[in-house]
Amino acid sequence: MVIDDVAAKKDDPNFSQVAGHIPKELATKFRVKNAAQGLKVSDGLEKAIAVWVEEDIQPNQDGELALSCLKKVITGKMPSHPELIRLAAAIDYPDPSKLKKILAKLQELSTNGV
Repeated sequence: MVIDDVAAKKDDPNFSQVAGHIPKELATKFRVKNAAQGLKVSDGLEKAIAVWVEEDIQPNQDGELALSCLKKVITGKMPSHPELIRLAAAIDYPDPSKLKKILAKLQELSTNGV
């Protein structure tokens, strides 16, 4: 049950409460996405914070990330979803899913020797 899960996390020393105020429209989008994915608010928040923390790239790491992703693409692999999110942030590209499609096309061209 959700209440039991919340109580368990509240009493667990490995968990910490995080609170703040965000724009109402963003909060609504967050709740809708959580509901659509069947996530509790705390699980969605944990996921969002984890992604945000992981994409905290230093400027000198951007080139390394781009090179690593490009190497994966030309060797027939695709960057992981967190890598795509980080790469999109590093190059200021607004949509990681579209970036994935672009990289898939590049992968196809590389495979065909174009």
